[in-house]
Amino acid sequence: MKHRPSRLPIAAAHRRVLRDQVDGMVNLYKRLFTSADNPLPDCLIIGAQRAGTSSLYRNILQHPGIQGATRKEVHFFDQHFGQGTNWYRSFFNAPGNGSARRLSIEATPYYLYHPAVPQRVKAVLPEGRFIALLRDPVERAYSEYLHARQRGYEPLGLAEALDAEAGRLRGEEERLLAEPGYASHAHRFQSYQSRGLYARQLARWLELFPRDRFLLLKAEDLYADTQAVAERVADFLGLANSSIVPTWRNSTPGKAPMPREIRERLRRYFEPANAELRAIAGSEFQWDDTAG
Repeated sequence: MKHRPSRLPIAAAHRRVLRDQVDGMVNLYKRLFTSADNPLPDCLIIGAQRAGTSSLYRNILQHPGIQGATRKEVHFFDQHFGQGTNWYRSFFNAPGNGSARRLSIEATPYYLYHPAVPQRVKAVLPEGRFIALLRDPVERAYSEYLHARQRGYEPLGLAEALDAEAGRLRGEEERLLAEPGYASHAHRFQSYQSRGLYARQLARWLELFPRDRFLLLKAEDLYADTQAVAERVADFLGLANSSIVPTWRNSTPGKAPMPREIRERLRRYFEPANAELRAIAGSEFQWDDTAG
């Protein structure tokens, strides 16, 4: 019997083409028909990844004076900047007739780390405010690694992935800055150690915006008292505190303990970076003595 080649790859290719065409039409509609009455965000939750941004976002949206984007992680300033601000406005609802305008918030934790984002934000949201949740970078790195493994982004073991990181990221920041449409898999999904160098990332933002535009929070404080942190956000945004029912969820199913030698390796790696962070953010951002 004559062998008939499988048609699955062709069908998959057709589905991808159709999906891209539909996405293109949707994006064109958003650019052309979104009203200027749709607001741009007043505040961005810029990161860090695996530091509780989803839980913070869900909780502060309970405040009656705040509205979120129609989805978390719009990725406008990192992946979709070329779509233009009308496309971005389409993710925020205009106030109805007679309705008071609420503050709009968007949360994309890649914004803190992507090198081109601060300049783009400055151009679009020159009066913006920014919230950064910063987690013990040792724990954050391990959480990111487990997340990448779970989603199929990381084929290597933990030690091998840490060893490979510098080579994977070599030249990627420069390319992201030079090529506006470029997307880097390694930079976004395999940057376990580099993403924990918070002072370096914040410095890019502080070159463009005054320090009082930023609320820097410890993720561990969010874990301990979600409502208190949500109230700090309300104060930062100039809103009266409101009753918030705290929820918290940021776990990796079946999480295995971090190997002791890896923990010590990461602790040593982040020690100088954490000292730099404390000079910017304050002495409470102390993790070196508790990672163990």
